Amino acid sequence: MDRDGAVVVGQIHTQPEKTGQKYRTQEDVAKEIKNWIQLDNEDIDLKLLPNAVSHIESELGRQLSSLETTCLEWEYVKIVLEMWHSEAFRKMFDDLENPATDISIELSTLLCELNSVNSFQEIDTKLKVDGSRLRIWCDGGCRYLQMIVKQEELFKDTPRFTILVPCYFNHFKIFCINELFSRCWNYVVNEKTNGEKYRNFLSALNNFLANIMEYKEFQDTMEKWFENVLAMDSIISWPKCINMICEHFPTDCTEESLIERLKQAAASIADDDWTREFTSLVKEILKKNLLPKTDPQIKNEDGREIISIQGNVVFLSKIMERMIELKSNIVQEIQIVGLVSVHVDCDLEKDIWHGINVGVITDKIIVDCEVSWDVSGQHITDQGALEPRQPGESGGNVHLVCNEMINANQWTIISDGGDGSAAHKWTRDEFKNAFPSMSLFGGAGDRNYEIIATKLRNLLPGERITGLRHNQQPNFIIDGSMEDGQHLMVSFYKTEKERHTLIFFQGRGVGQGGYGGTVTLEILNRPPFLQPSLPFIGFQKRLLYTTRLSDVYQASGSDGKTGKLAGDIGFIHNVNSDNCATNMEGNYFGFEIDTRLELNFSNNPSEGKNSCARQVQNVENPLNRYTSIEIKEGVPETKRLVEAVKKKAILRQNLFKHLSQINQRKEMFQTLQAMFDSPLQSHPISRDEVLAKQVQSIEIQLRQLSFRSQQFQMDNKQAKMVKPACLEQLKPYDLDSAPLLAYQQQVVTGSEDVASTLNSAIDPGQTPKERNVEYIISVMMLQISEGSDRKDRSENIFLTRINEIVQGSKETDLNAAALSQRDLVQGRRATDRYGNVKLIKNELLKNGLDLTSDAQLASFLYVYNHAVKEQLGFPLRDAQRVAIMTLLQKHPHSRNTLVQVSTGEGKSLIVAGVAIAFALSEKKKSKSFCHIDVITSNSVLALRDSTLSSDKGGLKDIYEFFNVSVANNCSHSIEERTNAYDSAVVYGELANFQRDYLLDEFYGRNIRGHRRFRHVIIDEVDCMLLDRGNNTLYLSHDIPGMETLESLYVFIWEKMCNSTDEENNSKDRLKEWIKSGVLFDLYGVTTKNDLKLVHEPLDDFEKDALWNHLIKKKVIDENARLLIADANQITEEKINYEPKNAQLKETNLNAKLVFYLRKLANRQRRIRIPAHLHGFVDRNLKTWIDNAFHALDLRRDENYVIDQDRTDTSPDLNPQVIIIDPDTGTDQTLSQWNGALHQFLQLKEGCKLTLQSLKAVFISNATYIMKYNKRMLGVSGTLGSEQEQHFLSKNYGCKFFRVPTAFPKVFTLRPTKVFFSEAQWLQEIIRETLDVLNVPKKNQRELNDVDVKTRSIVIFCRTIREVNQLYQELKLCLPIDRIHRYTRDYEKFAFESGQLDIGHAILATNLAGRGTDIKISNNLRTNGGLHLCLTYLPENERIKEQAMGRAARKGDPGSGILILYDNRSGHTSNKDKELDAEELLKEMEVKRNEQESQRLSRLKEDFENDERQEDLFKNFIETFAEKKIQAKLEESSRKKDIYQHHHVVMQAIRDSALDKWALFLDANDSHCSADFHMKVPNLENFDDIINWIMPVRSIAVAKHLAIHPEKPKLSIREKPD
Repeated sequence: MDRDGAVVVGQIHTQPEKTGQKYRTQEDVAKEIKNWIQLDNEDIDLKLLPNAVSHIESELGRQLSSLETTCLEWEYVKIVLEMWHSEAFRKMFDDLENPATDISIELSTLLCELNSVNSFQEIDTKLKVDGSRLRIWCDGGCRYLQMIVKQEELFKDTPRFTILVPCYFNHFKIFCINELFSRCWNYVVNEKTNGEKYRNFLSALNNFLANIMEYKEFQDTMEKWFENVLAMDSIISWPKCINMICEHFPTDCTEESLIERLKQAAASIADDDWTREFTSLVKEILKKNLLPKTDPQIKNEDGREIISIQGNVVFLSKIMERMIELKSNIVQEIQIVGLVSVHVDCDLEKDIWHGINVGVITDKIIVDCEVSWDVSGQHITDQGALEPRQPGESGGNVHLVCNEMINANQWTIISDGGDGSAAHKWTRDEFKNAFPSMSLFGGAGDRNYEIIATKLRNLLPGERITGLRHNQQPNFIIDGSMEDGQHLMVSFYKTEKERHTLIFFQGRGVGQGGYGGTVTLEILNRPPFLQPSLPFIGFQKRLLYTTRLSDVYQASGSDGKTGKLAGDIGFIHNVNSDNCATNMEGNYFGFEIDTRLELNFSNNPSEGKNSCARQVQNVENPLNRYTSIEIKEGVPETKRLVEAVKKKAILRQNLFKHLSQINQRKEMFQTLQAMFDSPLQSHPISRDEVLAKQVQSIEIQLRQLSFRSQQFQMDNKQAKMVKPACLEQLKPYDLDSAPLLAYQQQVVTGSEDVASTLNSAIDPGQTPKERNVEYIISVMMLQISEGSDRKDRSENIFLTRINEIVQGSKETDLNAAALSQRDLVQGRRATDRYGNVKLIKNELLKNGLDLTSDAQLASFLYVYNHAVKEQLGFPLRDAQRVAIMTLLQKHPHSRNTLVQVSTGEGKSLIVAGVAIAFALSEKKKSKSFCHIDVITSNSVLALRDSTLSSDKGGLKDIYEFFNVSVANNCSHSIEERTNAYDSAVVYGELANFQRDYLLDEFYGRNIRGHRRFRHVIIDEVDCMLLDRGNNTLYLSHDIPGMETLESLYVFIWEKMCNSTDEENNSKDRLKEWIKSGVLFDLYGVTTKNDLKLVHEPLDDFEKDALWNHLIKKKVIDENARLLIADANQITEEKINYEPKNAQLKETNLNAKLVFYLRKLANRQRRIRIPAHLHGFVDRNLKTWIDNAFHALDLRRDENYVIDQDRTDTSPDLNPQVIIIDPDTGTDQTLSQWNGALHQFLQLKEGCKLTLQSLKAVFISNATYIMKYNKRMLGVSGTLGSEQEQHFLSKNYGCKFFRVPTAFPKVFTLRPTKVFFSEAQWLQEIIRETLDVLNVPKKNQRELNDVDVKTRSIVIFCRTIREVNQLYQELKLCLPIDRIHRYTRDYEKFAFESGQLDIGHAILATNLAGRGTDIKISNNLRTNGGLHLCLTYLPENERIKEQAMGRAARKGDPGSGILILYDNRSGHTSNKDKELDAEELLKEMEVKRNEQESQRLSRLKEDFENDERQEDLFKNFIETFAEKKIQAKLEESSRKKDIYQHHHVVMQAIRDSALDKWALFLDANDSHCSADFHMKVPNLENFDDIINWIMPVRSIAVAKHLAIHPEKPKLSIREKPD
């Protein structure tokens, strides 16, 4: 029984029988839902899921929990599907059994319709309402299809139902096809005169077609013949036609018997006997065998250009010429779908198909001859001197899926990486021509100046190299990095008497070799006794190796070679008027040999001709120095390796979407063949039996699909995000420990009439005037001048330029509007104005956006404004334009910019505008979009902005306007995330980006593919860098044997829960008692005092002596743990103790000791932990016991919820403990608390225990964000205090700007109220709600004749529990359709896409506090706008401002209030009143300042502490990342017997390293300076490998070797201890 008194039955908690409720099991609830749906007197809209939940709640008389709601959702979906399935079957049978139905007439149409629909939604959209028989079967007069279609988000978009829903649909579709053929067949062959002849012919035709199509030379003949057959009618002689096609096959054909049988069967049927029914069936059999015809086409699939090939039997040699015609530089993949088979009968040559991905899915792959597929990457050679170095192209990936592979040993697949480009070695003449000296006097130097200035603009893209004109700014210093990372410095100094030129190239990058591609083979439905045929891999003819997944084989190609290094070079030319005629050549450095050069700077010139160059720059911060070049010893080192990128993985889901079609065809043909070969019979069983059999078949198929889906959730367990079980963070809210921030608030008493303040200072009749760009820029300049050095004019220059760009965009808009006014015809005006936009847009899409050009930025802003206006119905405000340009412009002193934009000012549009601009800017250089990552505070915002259209509150339409692809990485499916990273812009939570980065870096998953760390935009940047600034995400790692800890957890939990009052008189004493019990059970721990149990008279001296003796004899250790497990080994000879006291010598003390110690050894044990985890247990036992007690304090629906995983695609109904993020209110499904806190909560709530995971693969928030080497930008409504901004500036190198609001803020913050009584606090919230909603009620406060208008209210609660508690109270006062809850991120917020009208109460957690745009109606705006009630004191002022920012947005009026409950102990019960204002404000100010300082200090410490562990982890990755081990193994293990076991050995090494690494981290906290020293074993010696890996990991290797036919050579020797 749970705490609410409900009995747990199945998944739904039903009330005890004494309450009179009629439900006892979940089946009863399902039955009630089914009966409720079947009621015919209600509209379909009343049968949707929310009403089903309300119906069950009313029947139970209480609110359903989160888990119960989820279970009910599953039952509802399944019931609706079953009822549709049953009803559709009934209608189909009724129609087909109707005597008036002539199936031969409808057969072709019905089969076409069945082939055209692949989902419930397509039934509704593709099939005609009138005239479609299939539509009548599925929908006519039935509500169930409409219930499915109307709830598309539930039935189609919910991840948990992605297997269940299609399973019902596809099963019905397949059955219909088979049933149609079966009935037509029965009708034809039961014909009395010719039935047997028909049967013989159909059987012969089917066999003939199934076999003859596997011959390439006959396929063309059959396809041409079939085109004529489709046009034939009954007048044509079918026997002659059959004879004609048979004559095309030679007499020596291996299928001669089939041809002869077909000819004889056709000849036996006279022309007049070819009835319409028989002809119709023949044509459909021909269609099924011969269509679709193989026809390669170019398709765009998920943003990828692919060559799509689909046919029944595919011969690659037939279509190769067409494939080459379709091949272009943008084609990334070949996708081959053979519904029957794919014949590999020709090569894929590297010159044409280099680096391309190839995916094949079919029933059978047949290799017809010796074939080589070479999709290796190209080598990079012959690059020019000034061209950026390039990495070698990576090899393409090949993914093969089939049920059977024939003659695979004739097939070799090669996918090696190409070699990277070498650093260019300059010759002196080559350099002299490229960079002539600017120091020459006369016209030559001036011309050379212009040549070099032009070259610099090309070499340093993105840098603002402007004004380099000889007559404008002769002196300059350019110091930057080229595209490949090479350091370049060029300087020129000129006076009338002297000129100095310096050119210096250092650290030229080289191209990394491309990665080898991955070849994957999946064999489906392989009989266990049949060994698969596998192709060879690479030039070495290696075999694919088995993976951890059943019947999945894999191998990788070899990586390419990294380019050769070259030395640094330099040039100095120092000329004056005295030597200008003789000093024509400068000094050249590093051209003869490869060497390392460095620059030296001095205030004085060095001696010697052309030994140094003077450098002077005329800017605000002048530079004046002399620079020389020094030759250093040693080999030059590259400053940057131009990294290669792996080819994007082939999306398995894109292949497997064709699997159902392949399986349907195979099942249909098996059914047809069985039908042709079996005796004639009508339906042997009744309709009900058929339906029952189909339901059973669905259940079996559902289990198979679920298993397959779960199998390919590859390493999801490794993607768990583990949260520290920090007790201080998880304590219930306490004013003593929480940051109290409530400045500028007045605290009043509860007796004051405050109704009038609801509308105070709000004049609905006055529309605020929008602030223009001049005002906004002036305010920003004023803010900067107040907080910075006035001598630095760069800030004002920066903002002035932004002002000019924004003004330019507005002038472009005004000019276009003025131009359009010249035309009198309205249509012409619109066309001209849009034509201007279209022209600029096309230019941007073609040539990209130059971020250094003010004119282009103004044009972009003009077009973006048009797109926003077109899609959303309103233009950009000046504040938004300024914010976009502030972020886009690179500040002269920092590449990172953070902008504060108040809540409600349209941050989402600002972020989208910046992302689109960056995407377009890359096209300026590479003709393709660059990659921009947008980090959001929760997945709700990411999903909204990346997937929803503008009419639903999203921004996808705006991205599509600019042809910029956008996606998110919120899915749990690796396939879907891999696809998402192809997009130019990817939205997601920071943890999602970190997870995929770690899976790529360590596990080699290649999820991000070629995506680089360039631009990042952080939405709600304060949340990411301040609230979560010290967070570290780490992927979970399970060490073998961790499952044995469950017995320890259960032992601790039972001891704690079953302790008596006497034992529980002190929590600390109880903890020690539990700890002693654990140590006694696990180790047999005894104490000196326990020796009295051996012999009572032992004194302290004797006990000490005996204790030391037992340690010396190794009976116990120094920690009092019994060292002898076998009681029989404890003997008197082993003990052999001589008492010190003479009186004890006659007591036979040794015998008593033996009896006691044997009893100790034979103790009844409940805890058994493997030896390799004993140290782990010792280190964590105290923490586990503390967390067991802490688990009792945590409360459901506050810190966590009990629910199913709604994001998973598998139908797992097990309840889980799901953490609720306290900052954002979102579900953290993939997170769990460490320190066994999560496991104790699972024990507390009766959930299935999961393994405790250790920290192994990790990255901190700060480390990840600083990986973005181009720009880091952030927006937020609150950038925090001066302390917080200083912290961000120091650690992230940010510049800060505050953009004023577009409209004056019309917001009234009412005086705060604080109560000591929870009942009083709750009652005040209800009264506030009823006041705002203008609900009359007895004993309601007097309104004093104030005209209070009805408004709406949003109430923010700290926890889900408080939301539900308040909901139950408000239901007694308000109509239920006026109360809305928003507590879980899977729920759809009702008013984000629509408008909120008056009279509504929204109850929400902080999930609605960030990024939620609540649009209000005109009625609500007129009545004073939205009112907010914050019922708890947020942890900082920023969270409070975010919540309060949901009202008074975009110039609308609004108001807010804080109603707080102080639950501190020590207050008297009669103090049920609000606190004194002066006392409260003083306390809040002190607490706030203390908490702020402490939090920032912890952030600083965490930054420093994380650096050490992350440095260690970098070294660990360099050695033990999966791709590193794999490369070493392939390099060292060229012996065939070792390579056969490649994957299992690699996995054992990797996991053993992770085991040791995780235990090392557990033993060493972040302050430890210990190093982790471990190397990969000798991979050429299998003995060394086996001895190196952890013993528990060797079991997997042993199992693999036991079933493998070829075993490596192992020495017979014992493994060292």
